Amino acid sequence: MTSVFISYSRKDMMFARQLVISLQANHVAVWFDQNDIIGGHNWRKSIEDGITQTEVFVLIMTLNSLASDYCRQEYEYALQNNKPILPIYAAACNPNWLGLGSIHRIDFVKKDFTTAFGEVLRALQNQGSITSPAQQICPICKASGSAGSLTCVNGHVYRPSRLGQLVNLQPAELGIYVATYQPYAAVATSGMDDLLAVALPLLAMRNFDGAAAGLQQAINANPIQAYPNYALALAGLRMRRPFLLEHQEALRAQTYASNALAYDPGLAPAAFLLALIKEDFFAKHGYRVDEPGVMTCLNMARGGRIDKSELRVLLALVTAFSSPAMTALQSAAY
Repeated sequence: MTSVFISYSRKDMMFARQLVISLQANHVAVWFDQNDIIGGHNWRKSIEDGITQTEVFVLIMTLNSLASDYCRQEYEYALQNNKPILPIYAAACNPNWLGLGSIHRIDFVKKDFTTAFGEVLRALQNQGSITSPAQQICPICKASGSAGSLTCVNGHVYRPSRLGQLVNLQPAELGIYVATYQPYAAVATSGMDDLLAVALPLLAMRNFDGAAAGLQQAINANPIQAYPNYALALAGLRMRRPFLLEHQEALRAQTYASNALAYDPGLAPAAFLLALIKEDFFAKHGYRVDEPGVMTCLNMARGGRIDKSELRVLLALVTAFSSPAMTALQSAAY
């Protein structure tokens, strides 16, 4: 019997454990992070080694896993290493997530566990029947490419997940992304990737209400994702300098930017945005500046992941003004 890597969301631990125990009872070698990451080891390298050393990548598909950056990274790494993908449809969610709609999945929603698990065993016994997603088509230029690629041959991202990916696009091109992914984002089982693929182009097009609605939906589905919190804080500024916000608007923007930084301390744009809000609204209006202070935020930003495209989008969506935080942001962006 073949060996498998289990990719799942911690929120679906009960189902994941049931699947792992059942596989092991049937003599399937299973890589499962709860059992196979040794204390003190680099967890990311352990996961990458687990993917490369097993034969089949099993993805437990739920709204939780489709909203998880970790599951997305594991899936993309499996594709990069040409691993066969076996999707386990464990709860109602978008079956077309990142090209998975083109390959057969095992449906645990419509079938009882015993019946569906039997299909899993038969698929693993016949490993040659397990495939990887088919090619995907770029919405902008229609170029085709591997489903494991983030961008097409012309440099367009297939599905936007960050504002920096959109920095050189025209409004008409941004509108193509919205039109392409809106049908997926509109359904109840939409995942984080579908919601961001619509909300971020809307934000880049200065459609702040539409972007905020989609980002809020993404946060409601999974509150601890950093990037949607950052983008929602940015949308709340509506291209105004922080000094001009109403008090409640500033509090909301500060909360979302703080959440983003708490969930991902290396997200430099969120740290810069939080510094701008604290410095230009709270400090200048004489309100108390809570921790982390402005300088702490700027130090976190300088020590975080600096993506100049991301920072240039931030500059484009905040009215320029003279301040130490703005100077630091401009310096990092160019």
